[in-house]
Order: sequence, then C-alpha cells, then structure tokens
Amino acid sequence: MKGYIDLHLHILPGLDDGPGDLETAEETARILVEQGFKAAVATPHCHEGRPLPAEIWCRLEELQEHLRRQDIPLQLYPGAELMMEPYLLERLERGESLTLAGSRYFLVEFSLLQPLPPYTRELLFQALVRGFIPVLAHPERTRAFIREPERLVELVRAGCLVQLSTGSLAGLFGSRVQRFSRWMLEQQLVHFLATDGHGPGRRLSATGKGIRELIRLQGRESTGLFLQERPSRVLTDELFAVPEPGESAPRSGLNGFFKTVFSGKRDLEVNRRNR
Repeated sequence: MKGYIDLHLHILPGLDDGPGDLETAEETARILVEQGFKAAVATPHCHEGRPLPAEIWCRLEELQEHLRRQDIPLQLYPGAELMMEPYLLERLERGESLTLAGSRYFLVEFSLLQPLPPYTRELLFQALVRGFIPVLAHPERTRAFIREPERLVELVRAGCLVQLSTGSLAGLFGSRVQRFSRWMLEQQLVHFLATDGHGPGRRLSATGKGIRELIRLQGRESTGLFLQERPSRVLTDELFAVPEPGESAPRSGLNGFFKTVFSGKRDLEVNRRNR
C-alpha cells in the first residue's frame, strides 16, 4: 500500500474527544490525505468496554461511506485505544474490545500522570502468552515511563511494541517529552509513528514537523519503516522482526540524564494542556 498508515487516530464523530460531528471528521480526513496518509485505524478511547465494538463499527461504516461520496481517498479500519484496566485481557479474548484492524495487535494507553497499575507487567505478559501483541500508546508522554525508563525497556524486551506520536517529536508537548522521544528512538524503543490526531487541530498541524524530525534523526528511509512497512504488517496481521533496545537506559531517574532532560514543571503543564 502506497502512502502513510496512521495506527492511532481519533476520527469517529461523537464517540470521544475527537471530532464532534461528521463535517469535522471529514476535515480531519482531508488533512491526513494532504499530509500523505492513505489509511488509518480509527481508535476511539475505550474504558471498561465502552464504547461497544458494534457502535465503533457503525460509526466507522457511516464515516467511510461519507468519505467515499466526498471522494476522499482515506481507507479506515476499526480499532480502539484501550485504557489499561484489570479486565482488559478478558475483554479482548471475548471480543468485547477491538484490536487494531482485527489483528492480534492492540493499542493500550496509561494515565499520563498516575503510576502504572501494579498489574501492568503481568497483564501485558499474559497478553503476549495468549497470542496478543500490545502496542503502547505514546509512552513518551507517560510520567511513569519518563521517571523509570527501565520499565519501558523491560516491556519492549518482553515483546511489547511502542507507538510514538508525531506531535511529541515536533515539540508540541514540551521539550521534556521531545527529548525523551529522541532518546527512545536512539535506544530502538519505537516501532510506529502515528498522529494521535483528535480532529483538525494542533496535533495534525504538527504532523509534518514531527515527520521531518524523524527524518533528521533516523534518515529518510525511516518514514517507510515507521509509517508504512510496519503499520501495513499490523493491518494484515503479520509478525515482523524488531531490533533489541539499547543498553543505556537510565535507572530510576537518579542520574544526570534524568536531571537534565526531565527536570522542571513547565513541560508537564504543556503535556497536560495538549492532552
């Protein structure tokens, strides 16, 4: 498939904090196409099984038909951004929560400001054992990972994958998040780049800048890997090899790296404001 693939997008009208109506969803799709995207997985926020898969499917089919009538060439796939909660795995196994495009890959998010739930490691490990592959949504914005990067490294080494947001690389959420994003790329802790767009706003506007930053850091061929090749494997439910993460993870925020990159409160406020 030619063109970029967005694995994390809030585009279904009226389901979450994405577009409020069909017209805004259409504008979102137009902007994505202008930026080079040909496909996207619709990933509304889901908590404790809501909204139901049937409702997501219904809204997706309505929007896809509308885009077809407007001649907007954006192919949509069903998905969800699942909040980490105790019964997440059971809901996935019963088909009560959506994976990405019906694949074994599922997108999971954590609270940006709260500690990781104590069951996080065991739940994600059990998901891997049972044949699912967790994709961690924008961990560069999660304070628990920023403070203890080794926890992110541990999950990646176990088999979890990571989605980095274009806005984070573009500096939309502050310099602290941007620097952590760069470090994650250097340490081979990133597997997908996605917009996490919530309508035609600042996040989509920052997409081009984020992609240019990826090219500056990783080379032009990296866009194919992070925005085309790997996402296409998700859509077709195929496995793919990823490099081992680096060995220089800072420990528990006690070294100079943490003090230099993650000190101060200003960026925390920027991160919260742009949520």
